Amino acid sequence: MPLLYWLWIFASCFLAVSLFGFALLVIDRLQQNRRNTAMSAARTAILGLLAQGHLSNERLKRQVAIAERHGSLGSVILEALSLVAGAPRRVFLNRLESAGAAHRLRRHARRGRRHSRLVAIQALAAFTDDRSTSCLVRLWRDFDDAVRLGALGASLGGPSAPGFETVVAAASATPPHLRGRAQRLIRAAALIHHRESAHALMRRELPTWLRLQLAESLHCSHDPAVIPALLAAAHDPEAELRAAAIGALAASAAPEGMSAILDAINDTIWLVRVRAVSAAGKLRLEAARAFLMLRLEDANWWVRLRAREALGLLDESGQARVPIARGLRP
Repeated sequence: MPLLYWLWIFASCFLAVSLFGFALLVIDRLQQNRRNTAMSAARTAILGLLAQGHLSNERLKRQVAIAERHGSLGSVILEALSLVAGAPRRVFLNRLESAGAAHRLRRHARRGRRHSRLVAIQALAAFTDDRSTSCLVRLWRDFDDAVRLGALGASLGGPSAPGFETVVAAASATPPHLRGRAQRLIRAAALIHHRESAHALMRRELPTWLRLQLAESLHCSHDPAVIPALLAAAHDPEAELRAAAIGALAASAAPEGMSAILDAINDTIWLVRVRAVSAAGKLRLEAARAFLMLRLEDANWWVRLRAREALGLLDESGQARVPIARGLRP
């Protein structure tokens, strides 16, 4: 009898706990559905502002508040901004600012979880009022490394853009687990300040990964002023930096870089050799033919493959010139 009694008690308790857990799941699902419905309505209203334009200020303020309460204001604004440009974009931002969106974004950018702060920072960069700009500038010195990098990156194209040295100092002090964010920041800054990037490329006290990003970013620069820095990097002790410099010299097609590319074909590191071999083929360097023939017997299979491709490009270039020359004969 006591055993049956305790079994009955245990079964009753288990059933009660199960029913209570099931009730909690149902309540959570209902609340989640209500949150999703509210977020969808707020998103539709804010995005609809782009197409309709006659949304009342009171309704817009209400939808902005709902979107903020559910943590989607920044993402919705970023989505809308990706769909509009020019004068309509400015009108859209002015309406959002009058509805208090910029104020709410500033509040989220200063505190909260890291992800929501970063999204708010990206959205806040679209607003050019003094308060939003000052908020981003203050966040350059935030205690969170990721937030500092995000604020610096968001400010690059704004009215109070950080100087190149400020970006380099912040990126250099970034811990290893945020290295990817720092690399993206350096590359974005280098595209704007390519001459300063070329000068920093020669500073060997900077971390190698940072100088490597600078060299990679100079692929897009056609400024002759950066060539001396790339030539110096092409003879740097770091193999990855030499390879990146050779790639940038090939992209620039500067005559001064041809000798550096020829020298790099015989580099001791295969990574540099493969970049140089590919560059020689891309630029149709006939002077590299003898070096490329040697690379057909290279110890690294990738170098052998690229050398064969480069020689094929040289042969195609020569064959293309022969018929033209014969056709010009009287």
